[in-house]
Amino acid sequence: MPQIAQQKLYSGQMGARGSPRAASRYALQRGVAKTRSVARRLALAITRPLLKWGRLPRLEPLPIVPATKAAMRNLCFIAALLMVGCGGVELPRSEQRASGGAGGGSGATGSSGAGSGGIAAGSALAGAGTGGTSIVTPPSIPPAPPTPDPSETAGAGGAGYEHTVQTTGACILERIASREAEGGAGGQGGDAAGGAPATGAEAAGGAGSGEIVLGQGDLTLLVVFDKSGSMDGLWDERTKWQVANESLMKGIDEVVDNLTLGAIFFPQPAGGCDVVPLSDPQQIAFRTGRDFRSYWQETQSQRKPDGSTPLERSLRQADLAIEEGCHLGLLDDRFRVVLVTDGEPTCGDNATAIVELVADWNRAGVETWVMGLPGSDPAKTLLDAIALAGSTGESQSLSTPDELDQGLNAAAR
Repeated sequence: MPQIAQQKLYSGQMGARGSPRAASRYALQRGVAKTRSVARRLALAITRPLLKWGRLPRLEPLPIVPATKAAMRNLCFIAALLMVGCGGVELPRSEQRASGGAGGGSGATGSSGAGSGGIAAGSALAGAGTGGTSIVTPPSIPPAPPTPDPSETAGAGGAGYEHTVQTTGACILERIASREAEGGAGGQGGDAAGGAPATGAEAAGGAGSGEIVLGQGDLTLLVVFDKSGSMDGLWDERTKWQVANESLMKGIDEVVDNLTLGAIFFPQPAGGCDVVPLSDPQQIAFRTGRDFRSYWQETQSQRKPDGSTPLERSLRQADLAIEEGCHLGLLDDRFRVVLVTDGEPTCGDNATAIVELVADWNRAGVETWVMGLPGSDPAKTLLDAIALAGSTGESQSLSTPDELDQGLNAAAR
C-alpha cells in the first residue's frame, strides 16, 4: 500500500484529532484478530486429518466472546483434544448415535451421555452424543459377594431376608419339612417325632449290620479341618497344624466311647482348591470314637498343610456327609459340625451360599461350631455369620492352644 494511503488510513483510525489512545486500541484489535486467525488455522490443521480418520468430533464454531477469551478457549480446547481425544477408543458410530445423550461438552463418567463435541470417559455403558466419542475402559472383575449380615441369616432367616435353600440332600430336606411342620426348626438337635432317640446299631440298621459301627452315645461330630498352607505357620513354638491335631485328640479323649466321628480335610488332595468326599480314603468316614482316633493317628503323617482355603467346597462335601448321616439315623440324635480354620476363603467362595447352607443344617437340627485359629481375623465377620446360622452364637477367636483345647472339648460333649 502506498505510504500516503497508509498515513490516511492511520489518521482515519486515530480520529479527527489523531488520539494516541484510539491508535493503541486499533493496534490491539488487529493483533488479537491475527492471534485468533492463527489459532483457528492451527486447530484446523491439527484436527482435519484426525476428522478424516474418524477419531475426533468436529469443532463447532465458537460463540462471539471477547477476543482474548476466544483465543484462550481455542488453545485450551486443542490441548484437551490432544491429551484426551486422540488416545480414546471410540464406539462404533452407529452405537454413538443410538446411545448418545444430551449432555454438555465436558467429560462424564458412568452411564452419562456426552453432548455435541463432548467426550464421555467411563465404562462401556457411557453414551456419546452427536459427533461425540467414548473412551471405554476394560470391564472390571466383579467383586466377591458381600458377607451377609449374621442377624439376617440366622436360623431360617431373619425378617426381610429371603433364604435360598442350599442343601441338596433329600433326607435333610424331608427332616426340615418335618421339623417345621411340628414347630421344631432351629436349636438343638433331637428326635423330631418326639420318640426315643435311636443309638448305636439301631441308628445304623438302615445301612446294614456291620457296615458302619457307630458310637455308643448320642453325639456325632463331623470335623471340617483346614489343611491349607497357612496352617504351617507357627503358633506357640509349633505349627498351627500340629497344635490343632493335638487339641482334637485331647478334646475327644475323655468322651471317645460316646462319640461317632468323621472328618473332612480341605483342601484334599493337597494343593489347589479341590475337596474329595467323605467316602474317599483321604477323608475319615463316620466311625466309633476309638476307631476314629486310631485311624487319625495312623494316617497323620500322610497329611501335610498345603494349598488354598476352599471353604465353600468343603462345606458342600460336609452337606453330602450330613445327608449320609441322615440316612444312618444320626440326625435323630445330636449332630454337630466343627469347623477349624485359620483364614478366609481363597477359592472364589460365595459367602452368602456358605451361610445359607449352614442355616439349612440348623433347620434340620445340626449345630455348627466354629474355631478361628490365629490368622482368621480377616474372616471374622463370615465365621461369626456361620456360627450364628449354626445356632452357636459366634465363632471362637482363639489366641492360645489351651483355648482351642477347651473349645474342642466343649464341642465333644
